[in-house]
Amino acid sequence: VLTNELKETEAKKLNEQLEENGIVCVSQFVNVETCEYILSNIKSHVKNKKPTKLQKTTGLGQCGVYYNKDFNLTALKKIQTELVDKMKLPTNSKNSKTILLGYGEGGVNWAHQDSNPDYPYQALLMLSEPGPDFLGGQLYSLNGGENFKKTKSGIENQGDVCIFKSNGK
Repeated sequence: VLTNELKETEAKKLNEQLEENGIVCVSQFVNVETCEYILSNIKSHVKNKKPTKLQKTTGLGQCGVYYNKDFNLTALKKIQTELVDKMKLPTNSKNSKTILLGYGEGGVNWAHQDSNPDYPYQALLMLSEPGPDFLGGQLYSLNGGENFKKTKSGIENQGDVCIFKSNGK
């Protein structure tokens, strides 16, 4: 499942960046084959689920959809477990929520804060391959109290995982 077997020293450095910037990218943490496997199995998991559209009127974005349901893909659970373990993140039985996002041309998910009171972090796994699959696209985090700092995630490859603070933490 994993490409990047994080060493303890790497994980420590990434944790420092996470605390300082509110976001960090673990480059190619998941191998391409696993990304392709997840992508090829998404349709069977969203078959009878209705997506929520990203619309200007809701203030969430445009030209995209998300599925906010329980997905029983073993690979996702394995990735989550390994990420928590390797990065030495807090364990919590309520940190297993999965959301699938998809965008069309001009798609954007605007700055917002998700409701995630049970866990201090969220993560995004890039399943698509930047370049051949889409152009543009970037994830930013706003970190701070009175003076917000905007930080670019550094996501560049299929299999990259970005971890970011949730709920203003």
